[in-house]
Amino acid sequence: KEKFKQIYGQKKGKRCFIIGNGPSLEIEDLEKLKDEDCFAANEIYKLYDRTDWRPTYYVVMDRYTKASPEIIENMRCEIMYLGDYYCRYNKVLRQDIICLHQHVSFNSDTYIVSDDISRSVTISPTVSFVSMQIAAYMGYSEIYLLGFDHSYSYEFDNDGSVISTGIKDAHFFKDDVAEDIIADVNGMTKAYMSFRVFANRKGIVVQNVTRGGKLEVFERTSIDSLFK
Repeated sequence: KEKFKQIYGQKKGKRCFIIGNGPSLEIEDLEKLKDEDCFAANEIYKLYDRTDWRPTYYVVMDRYTKASPEIIENMRCEIMYLGDYYCRYNKVLRQDIICLHQHVSFNSDTYIVSDDISRSVTISPTVSFVSMQIAAYMGYSEIYLLGFDHSYSYEFDNDGSVISTGIKDAHFFKDDVAEDIIADVNGMTKAYMSFRVFANRKGIVVQNVTRGGKLEVFERTSIDSLFK
């Protein structure tokens, strides 16, 4: 509980970036963010050999993540947020870890956004939804989304059937087996829409600075405009 007290509201009035792992993600844009607070997740480390940029916060919610305990131990960041499944089944010795209780609570239309992550975070088909809840808890008043292409090679349709979209790449890296990544884009959209309502109520600005992509839930702006 003490760790949660230390981070609650500490970033009030500041801005942060949440990095998605979509194919539009460019090293040049990450280079701009070296002095910014950034959330990143999962296999972001696959571009570390191309940039000195590193995330301020690293987030993993998947129990069977490809981020091995060795990768977790050696990840350079200020705070690491791990789902309780990972904490429970992997021995991690780092002192900067905050374990989050994962709560599934949604209906056909909306996801409940947690405003107290010390109790739980609500999970959805995208880890970015958790990063958004963390950012809000920490007090960030501006959240910018980069690398959110919101499209995948294989997706579930409205009937739950798997469809091939014809899109070549789902991430900035080549997936080992593309068919292993089947995205619930409809669920992601509902999660983002739920956070948009929450953010509007809390006075948090959320804007999409992704270059291209299909995410239209949030207002778009140019990442370059933020650094003029």
